[in-house]
Amino acid sequence: MKFRVSAAALILVGLVSAGCSQSSGPLSPTADKKPRADVVAVDRTVESACGQSARVRFLAGQHIEVGDVTVTNDENTLCVDLVTRDGWYMDESHVAIALTPEELPQTGAGNPQVGHFALSDRHEPGTQSVSYCIDLGDAGFAGAQDLVIAAHAVVHFEEEDDSNEKAVQEETAWGEGTEFPGNSWAMYFAYEKQDCGGEIQGE
Repeated sequence: MKFRVSAAALILVGLVSAGCSQSSGPLSPTADKKPRADVVAVDRTVESACGQSARVRFLAGQHIEVGDVTVTNDENTLCVDLVTRDGWYMDESHVAIALTPEELPQTGAGNPQVGHFALSDRHEPGTQSVSYCIDLGDAGFAGAQDLVIAAHAVVHFEEEDDSNEKAVQEETAWGEGTEFPGNSWAMYFAYEKQDCGGEIQGE
């Protein structure tokens, strides 16, 4: 099917586009900042955690507690650890970190877009522990104290019966917190970056 666009319509689109901020990721309903789509994982862990870690329940199917999500930081690195237990395993996981809820990748209706979460991976069978770590300075969080984090996973439950056949239940899991404004039960939670008593590199 072909569509015809008038010259006036093209000019109008150009004017609207010129007034919008550039973004490498999807804009949320009220966001006026670039989503943190440039956050990348680093191949290191928190060596000596500052302050206290934050832990929230990892909930599948909205009400099933399948594990925990834990966040820690040192002077330069922040890590988000996803852990499942009691027969629950992760098939894939996605994590987004931002300064405000509006910067978390989501649709115009306020539903999260996990495919646009900057930190993600597919996992080998039997995976029950996943860790995502970022460089606070490179991610632009060096001077920030309050962050928001959305932690999502596709999880399944395995149980063998007497015939050694596995019964599998698949669910979506989220780190417990505040619900996104859309029409799903997806959640994000707040994290207060712990003071390490010194300046973070890049600040």
